[in-house]
Amino acid sequence: MGLKYLRIFAASLSTVLLLGACSVPAPESLHQSHLQSLADTEELLCIVGDSGIGGPLQMAVSKAMAKVGCSQFRHTGDVIYPKGLNSIDDPLLEDHFFLPYRWIFEQQLPFYLVMGNHDFHGDSATWLRVSKERPLVNFPYYHYSENWGDICIFSLETTWYSKVNFVHKRWPQTQWLRSAMAAQAEQCQFSLAIGHHPLISSGRHGEASWLAAWFLKAEVFGKVDLYLSGHDHHLADEGLVQGTLQLISGAAGQLYPLGEPTPFAKFATSSFGFITLKFFRSEDQQVKVEYKIYALNADGAGDHTSLREVWNGEHFGQGLRLDGD
Repeated sequence: MGLKYLRIFAASLSTVLLLGACSVPAPESLHQSHLQSLADTEELLCIVGDSGIGGPLQMAVSKAMAKVGCSQFRHTGDVIYPKGLNSIDDPLLEDHFFLPYRWIFEQQLPFYLVMGNHDFHGDSATWLRVSKERPLVNFPYYHYSENWGDICIFSLETTWYSKVNFVHKRWPQTQWLRSAMAAQAEQCQFSLAIGHHPLISSGRHGEASWLAAWFLKAEVFGKVDLYLSGHDHHLADEGLVQGTLQLISGAAGQLYPLGEPTPFAKFATSSFGFITLKFFRSEDQQVKVEYKIYALNADGAGDHTSLREVWNGEHFGQGLRLDGD
C-alpha cells in the first residue's frame, strides 16, 4: 500500500514539474540586454512598492519622485490593492497605476514590475498583456533578467513560495535563475535582485515564510550584491545578510508600524517614500551603488508635500558569487 501511494505521489510530482516547465517562456524572451552600463550614465533608479491604493498618498509619493529626477522606475510588488486586477478593462488599472504615475509615462520613462501577493488575488497575468500593449511597462514574465553593461538585474516571483497552488512554478524559476546567473557571471560586476518578500524585515511581517526564506537563502543571498523588496510597508536598510545588502521599499501607498529590528538593521522608518539608486565607477573601475531613502512629511494641513533624505549609504559590487567561485 505504501509503495503504491509513493508511486502515485512521484507520478503526480513529475506531472506538476512538467507542467511548470512547459509554462515558462523561452529563455531568450526573459532577458533584456543593454550595452551601456548604468555606472556610465546619469540614470537614477527610483524604487517603490506596495503602492496601488490610488488616492492622494500614492499621488504624493509619485510627485515626490519627480522632484529628484528619477529616470527609471522599479516596483517591488503589490501594484494594485486590494485584490489585484480582474482584467485589462479593470478600472483600477487606470485609477491605481496609470493615473498616479501619468507623468512617468508622459515623459516616456520605463517602469519595471514584479508582482506581490495582493496582485495574485486577481488575475496577475493581466500584467503580461499590459506589458505587451504598453511597452514602457516592463513585465515580460513573473521572472526575468537584464544586463546593463556590467550590471545585472534579476526580477523574481517570491509569492509562489507562499501559496501551495504555485508549487509547480517554484523549481522552473530556480532552474531559470541558476542558468541566468551563470550566463551573466563573467561580465557582471554588480548584481541586483528584486522580489516582493524580504528575507528579514524590521516591519510587521518580520522574516519571510520558511519556503520563501529557503529560496532566498539558497539562490539569492550570498550570490548577489543587493536585494530589493517590499511587502512590509516601510522603508529600511536591513544591512548585510550573507554578504548581500537588503533594502526595503514598501511605503508608496500605505504604512504599517515597525516591528522588532533585525540583527543587522541599520535604519527603518514607517514613512511614505521611496529609495533611489545611482551607480558609479571607482578609479580602479569597481562598480558601486549609492542609495538614498527619501521620506515625505505631513505639513500642517496633513498633506504630504515635504520631501527629505533620511538615510543613505553605498555598497561596492562583487558581481555574482556562484558556487565554486
